[in-house]
Amino acid sequence: MLNPVITHLHYEICQMRNQVVDKFSYFSRGWIKKLDFKKLFDKNELTKLQKMLFKNQQTFKIEESILSLKRYYQQIEDMPDMNYNFFVLINYQEVKEQAFEKVNEWLNVLGESLIDISTKELANIVKDINDYEKQLKTEVHGIDGLKHVLNVISEIKNTSMDMEFRINEIVEQFRVLSMYAYQVKPEI
Repeated sequence: MLNPVITHLHYEICQMRNQVVDKFSYFSRGWIKKLDFKKLFDKNELTKLQKMLFKNQQTFKIEESILSLKRYYQQIEDMPDMNYNFFVLINYQEVKEQAFEKVNEWLNVLGESLIDISTKELANIVKDINDYEKQLKTEVHGIDGLKHVLNVISEIKNTSMDMEFRINEIVEQFRVLSMYAYQVKPEI
């Protein structure tokens, strides 16, 4: 260490090592800041999402989540597979593949939830319509039968606006499903 050349080389090597380590931490902070990867890999966050979907079945919230995950996917795709850190070549392919898998897992959860919500609501609407149809098809015998049919017609008129909103919501849900290429059974 008394030799000035060795001392200078040792100093330069230590400086380069520190620069490489700083650059690694800079890149990792950039990844974390750009994409909140911790959230994607946290099982508790996925459970929270599923609970939110069960409680709050609003289509725009689900579509907003799908859209943000699609943006994640695009940002991950735009990142280079390999990057130089001074003289070290960093390979991000495995990280990107795992991130793609997690994003797809979250997208599948959202899609399956939206399919479940829309098919249940569609089944409820069909059931309600069939019930009204059965009540209207009964044979009218006397004044009581006529009163019953008129009450059913009045009930249909009172619920028609609500039914239109429910149908529009289902149409919107299926639009979101088709827009983001989720597979829905053809019979539905």
